[in-house]
Amino acid sequence: MEPTQAAEFISRTFYGFDMEILQWVHKIALQAGAWLKIPMTAVTYTGNGGIFLIIVSLCLIGWRRTRKQGLCAIVALAVGAVFTNILLKNIIDRVRPYEMHQVLRQMWTVMGSLTERDGSFPSGHMTACCAFSTAIMITGGKRTLWLIAYEIAMGFSRLYFVVHYPSDILGGFIVGTAAGIIGARLGVMLYKSLCNRRGGSGIEI
Repeated sequence: MEPTQAAEFISRTFYGFDMEILQWVHKIALQAGAWLKIPMTAVTYTGNGGIFLIIVSLCLIGWRRTRKQGLCAIVALAVGAVFTNILLKNIIDRVRPYEMHQVLRQMWTVMGSLTERDGSFPSGHMTACCAFSTAIMITGGKRTLWLIAYEIAMGFSRLYFVVHYPSDILGGFIVGTAAGIIGARLGVMLYKSLCNRRGGSGIEI
């Protein structure tokens, strides 16, 4: 199957950037040794299908003090999924790095041959992570800024396993952050609407 024009444009534009960073990350991975694979696997699995983040969001909704943050996060995840998984991945249809370059395939094999089935751009894991984190940080204040570290770890983990180009991570960051901002706005509106309805009925939320 021939690559789309959009995929070719992204690959051509970011070729040097992508290859240099992937090789740099791989060098760090080899120097760190096998112990790094455990936390990288844990981080990357929190983004699989967004399931873990959806569960966390639902738990936040279930607790009154964090209900607003949970609503914002679940809306942000939905917005991010629509733009990334339904629209952009299918329209751009970029091939995974380990399927395009022999050198990257060798790196991918060394790091465990983690297989992904959908398009490479933008990163769905990064989109979900940034959508969730941004929505929580906007509504949760300074105490939630540690989620920036989660975003960095997620991006690094996807490069560690050579399942994404750095430009995929950048794309996921942009889309996810935008989804988080939208989710925060819509979530707050939803929360206020629920509060008004419950307030009128005498039920606390």
